[in-house]
Amino acid sequence: MSNYPYEYVRCLDMEQIRESPQTESHSLEGFIPLLSITEGCGALLVILVIVWTSYFRNGFSWRSNPGLEFNWHPLLMTIGLVFLYANAMLLYRTQRNVRKRRLKLTHAGMMLFIVLLVVIALVAVFDSHNLASPPIPNMYSLHSWVGLTTVILFCCQWVAGCVSFLFPGLQSPLRASYMPMHVYFGVAAFVSAIASCLLGLNEKAIYALQNKYSAFVSEGMLINFIGLLLIAFGGLSTYLVTQERYRRLPRPEDEVLTRWRTQVVCLILSFLFVAVLFVTRAWFGILLLKTSRADRFVEEHIDDAKIATWLRRARMYAESAKENQNADRNTSFGTSEQYHHDTTSQVLVCYYTIPGDLNTSWELSPSHIDPHICTHIIVGFAGVVNSTLDIGNNAWVYERVVALKNLKPNLKVMISAGGYNELHDGFSEMVKNHANRKKFIQSVLNVTKTFRLDGFDVDWEFPAWLGADDRERIRFVQLLEELRKEFDHSGQKLILTVAVAAPQAIVDQSYSIPEMAEHVDFINLMSYDYHFYVWYFPVTDLNAPLFPRCSETGYLSTLNVNFSAQYWMAKGMPREKIVVGIPAYGHSYKLDNPLNHNLQAPANGFGKLGVKGFVSYPTVCQFLKSGATSVFNKESRVPYTFKGREWISYDNEESVHYKSTWIRTNGFKGAMILSLNVDDWNGTCYGANETFPLTRTISKVLFKESDK
Repeated sequence: MSNYPYEYVRCLDMEQIRESPQTESHSLEGFIPLLSITEGCGALLVILVIVWTSYFRNGFSWRSNPGLEFNWHPLLMTIGLVFLYANAMLLYRTQRNVRKRRLKLTHAGMMLFIVLLVVIALVAVFDSHNLASPPIPNMYSLHSWVGLTTVILFCCQWVAGCVSFLFPGLQSPLRASYMPMHVYFGVAAFVSAIASCLLGLNEKAIYALQNKYSAFVSEGMLINFIGLLLIAFGGLSTYLVTQERYRRLPRPEDEVLTRWRTQVVCLILSFLFVAVLFVTRAWFGILLLKTSRADRFVEEHIDDAKIATWLRRARMYAESAKENQNADRNTSFGTSEQYHHDTTSQVLVCYYTIPGDLNTSWELSPSHIDPHICTHIIVGFAGVVNSTLDIGNNAWVYERVVALKNLKPNLKVMISAGGYNELHDGFSEMVKNHANRKKFIQSVLNVTKTFRLDGFDVDWEFPAWLGADDRERIRFVQLLEELRKEFDHSGQKLILTVAVAAPQAIVDQSYSIPEMAEHVDFINLMSYDYHFYVWYFPVTDLNAPLFPRCSETGYLSTLNVNFSAQYWMAKGMPREKIVVGIPAYGHSYKLDNPLNHNLQAPANGFGKLGVKGFVSYPTVCQFLKSGATSVFNKESRVPYTFKGREWISYDNEESVHYKSTWIRTNGFKGAMILSLNVDDWNGTCYGANETFPLTRTISKVLFKESDK
């Protein structure tokens, strides 16, 4: 006995003591009721998180829908780092009669499973940030800092525990000395996980609900209740783990372990842990390669607002192609360019997106807009917040655009709601009931009257699409019907328009077209973004082809302007209410092989030009001046250009002339340009005297001198 320190002697002596029934009964006094309450709180916590993420946050997805992919993060973290972590710590309190070796292996196995859940949860949250539109910065919040600290501490605990108590295993005196530290840091990591969850809940509530959080909405109250359950579960679990009277007393057989079996199992667990870390590192490496932003060929200034709008819509269009590329679709619409119609009432609708910083020289300000080339200017985008139209701090922009009517009295200036401000389900909440819609319509009337606007454009992208409530399709028609009724009664002679999707799959899911046609003055068909770089279809193709190529079959043959316009007519929208969209921007790709630069060439990411694959027309002009090769596809009536590994699909004056002529001769309501901001408004392509070349080409074709 004199050969060992006193603490070790006491430890060895304790191992010879069996719990008597009296001792066990006394030590467990109050344990069962407390454990039952704790487990009840934990189970209710997991159930409520499932309800929150599946019902209020619209369920789960993976990389095809980053917004829904995020929902895996709170669910898996709650299950892993809260519920299972607490039960892994309580294992030594609840399983009092199980041999120590089995307890150790079960404890280590549970912790390894938690590591796996944490890895998936981290991948989900980083995906949801990197693939969002626009990308969300990583690791900037207190929640992310505390969370990462918790994960690191947890992993260190697992490794240290395996090394100390399983394989290779420390000698008994060292184990006895390390045990208090292991317990302390284990509890500290658990408390840190609870704190991180609380911070994350609060951050998500403020970010997702915004002003609605203070209105005591049901989702906000549920989030608050989940937070209280986290505190209760964490407090009770910590109490049970740290109470000495509930500690499992050592048994004589505890040290009689089959050492070689234990070491084999621990080796397997260690290899699994290393494998999880390796796969995680590889996964993140691939993700970074796919989502990294390339260096830019020229300085491109397209503000995040426009990128958010375009990227979100482009990904939805790409998703429609992904889900339907093997579907059997009716593609029998012809490509006639001979339909003649009265064109005296045709329109040229020009979207003007409010720039992020009008104090800079590269942003299009209202004073630089030429009011004589457009019949309608739609200023976007207002938001839908608390069932009201929210213009933010941009009142002066609307005033200056309306002032352009002094130069052209018959110019129509409208406001658009949605676009990049529709990232937080404003429309979905607003249309749910008549009271909300009535409140919203009154706010629209107030804004149009205050700023002397001529109409309102609804840019909801898109009702009842990608897991949304199917009832949104009906509610959207109800909104349009009520808007029309109130507009007619207002005495303001307001125009009502809708920006609508072009792909057939979205059209079928989102719109009741005959009913829409009864209420709108015209629709703005977003006939662009048909092809865009996505990782699951990594080949070059055309942004806005007028006609399909003969090599395109099935659903791919529907991804063109002609089919979309004809399909809207076939579904019940009169041709004299269809305004066909033309983009003033292109899409860039990075070629796998610079020698393979044709259509359908393999690509591995966005091009260096532009932002996230979106390239303004002035930038395309600079690229062409640098020596890039331009090819005009005669079947689709649009060009593309390439140089080195850079490949861009775009529209130029020739393709715009083809499209405008097709619009005119087929008797459509007119053309829409998206947007004035990315047309060459400052004379980059042809000098200061040749501004807005794409928009002017449309105007010259639609409004020929013979029509005046």
